Amino acid sequence: FLFNQQENQKAGQESEHLAAELQTVIEQRKQETEPTLPISAEPEETLPETEPVVLDPELPVVEMEGYEYVGFLAIPSLELELPVMSDWDYSRLKISPCRQEGSSRTDDLVIAAHNYKTHFGGLKDFKGGEEIHFTDMDGIINFYRVTKIEKLNPQDVMVVLGDTAALDAVQKL
Repeated sequence: FLFNQQENQKAGQESEHLAAELQTVIEQRKQETEPTLPISAEPEETLPETEPVVLDPELPVVEMEGYEYVGFLAIPSLELELPVMSDWDYSRLKISPCRQEGSSRTDDLVIAAHNYKTHFGGLKDFKGGEEIHFTDMDGIINFYRVTKIEKLNPQDVMVVLGDTAALDAVQKL
C-alpha cells in the first residue's frame, strides 16, 4: 500500500512539473511559427489568400528530460493536466500517460496511463459528458466529450487497438 502511494505521489509530481514545461514549450513554438498578418487600416482591404494548411498525420515530438512528448491532456472535471509521452512502455507509464498508438490528426489516438489518482484513477467515476482536451506540440487543441463508457477485460488489448474482428466479438457478447 505504501509503495503504491509513493508511486502515485511521485507520478503526480513528475506529471505536474512536465505539463507546465510542455505548455511553455508549446507557447514558444506557436509564437515562433505563427504568421504575422498585415494590420489593415482600411476595412475594404482584403487579406492575402492563403492555402489551406495540410497537417502531417504524425504528431510533432519534443524531447524533454530524456523523453519524447507529443503534447498534454487536460481533464477539467478531474483538474488534471498531464504530459503525454510519444511512446509507451511500463517504465514510462510510471512518469506520465503515453501514446499507445495513433494520432489526434488521424482520429485514432490511444493514450494509456496507470490508474494512479494523479493519472487516470479518476476515470472510473466518469458518467458521460466529461470533456477531455488534447493539445499537441504545435498547440493544436482537440476537444472530446465522453459519450460512451465501456469496461473491458485486461486481455481485450486488440479492442483498444482497433481490431474490428475483436470489436465484433465483444459486441456479440
